[in-house]
Amino acid sequence: MKKISVIFIIIFSFMFAFSAEADWEKIKSEANQKKIELLQKTKTYRKTSIPLLIIGPLLTGAGFGLFLHDKAFNGENSPSAQYSLMFTGLSLIGTGMVFNYYSDYCQNRYQAYDTVTQKEFNPELRINSKNFFIQVENQTKKLNVKTLRVHGAAMILLSLPIFALASFSIYEMAQYINEICLFCDVFHNAGFGSVLISYVAIHANQVLLFAPGLASLIGGIIMLAKASKYEKLSTAPNILTLTNITPIINPVSRTYGLALGFSF
Repeated sequence: MKKISVIFIIIFSFMFAFSAEADWEKIKSEANQKKIELLQKTKTYRKTSIPLLIIGPLLTGAGFGLFLHDKAFNGENSPSAQYSLMFTGLSLIGTGMVFNYYSDYCQNRYQAYDTVTQKEFNPELRINSKNFFIQVENQTKKLNVKTLRVHGAAMILLSLPIFALASFSIYEMAQYINEICLFCDVFHNAGFGSVLISYVAIHANQVLLFAPGLASLIGGIIMLAKASKYEKLSTAPNILTLTNITPIINPVSRTYGLALGFSF
């Protein structure tokens, strides 16, 4: 009885293994469909990132201009306008960087699947299509290591001015409160406890200003961690070699990559 069970298990195992195999024409057809989807994603991400990376610096520059005019030339610009413009601008830049990375990533994946559709394979060779596409994805991820590192480092650096702005805005608010003695009447009438509650209520919203910086910092760390992980991915069995593919790094990524000291 045990021998019969073992024989059935072996037979079903072989049946399952062969059912997962596919000929190259089927694999090329799947790769062609995948590359069409990736091309559309690349265009969508690129179209989204470009306006963000244009509007973001403009808003940040406008806010910083008002800030500089206020501090250096005794201007009377609204502090809320200054900080709103700078925070919004820096947040848009960070979002644009994320979309820009995904644009590069999808473009590199598109190139890999395009190579599959054009490559000539032995028509008699059969292969497990799932394992083949896992290999394609792993090789593409390895090609994206530098792109991940560039964007990760840029995201981490972007978090620094956001944290600095958030800290300085809280400091300025505290100075303003003390200057106009906003809670003097509250202190005299209700005591220190009420003043403390009032302080917390005012600064609670300002603490949220750290959120974009925290998101940028965490996003950058995740990208660097992924770069380290992707670098160690296995591409065996080495049926398809993508070493002849040059990773795509668009001009925007290249610009801040060079600024960060990366070579291409």
